[in-house]
Amino acid sequence: MFVNLKGKQIKSHYFLKNSYQAKKVKAGLAVAKLVALQKSEVLITQQIGEISFHTLRDYLFDIYQAREGRAKEVINDFIKGKLESLEKATREE
Repeated sequence: MFVNLKGKQIKSHYFLKNSYQAKKVKAGLAVAKLVALQKSEVLITQQIGEISFHTLRDYLFDIYQAREGRAKEVINDFIKGKLESLEKATREE
């Protein structure tokens, strides 16, 4: 799910199918590049692997860790500054 914010308000959102979900090798790298092509600046995720993390950081993404909850709740937590900024991958493989 991609969300466009204007200030502290949700301006719009859209969904993009993960066509790499069944990929066996370097799926994280493929998805990270797909996300980067969307001209995003921030990624909010529950967990992220090493390759994806470093790829998105190379594209100058800020990466935050989401806790469980509905998308709107997580976005509101981001807007309120309640999400933790990740400085390293959360998943090792």
